[in-house]
Amino acid sequence: KFSPEGGTVTVSTTDEGSAVRIAVRDEGRGIPPEFLSRLFSPFEQASASDEFDLGGTGLGLSICREIVERHDGKISAESVGGRGSTFVVVLAKTASA
Repeated sequence: KFSPEGGTVTVSTTDEGSAVRIAVRDEGRGIPPEFLSRLFSPFEQASASDEFDLGGTGLGLSICREIVERHDGKISAESVGGRGSTFVVVLAKTASA
């Protein structure tokens, strides 16, 4: 929802031996650097107007983090303002006992 109309969202996977890395990159407006540390917190949005302009409550990334961490994975985000964002999930190939 943050990419411009006609923009591209790229999904890639990388084999990292005992884990797999899944990256999702968009061409949207990017995430302000001061907001990256709070990005996965419940009800956080970079702009209060996002909920009204683009819909949503600010729970999506918090839920993603919870699911990934319950599978002993890690989730992170990288962004350059005005040049898009990349979200990365790293999961073990086999479940831990």
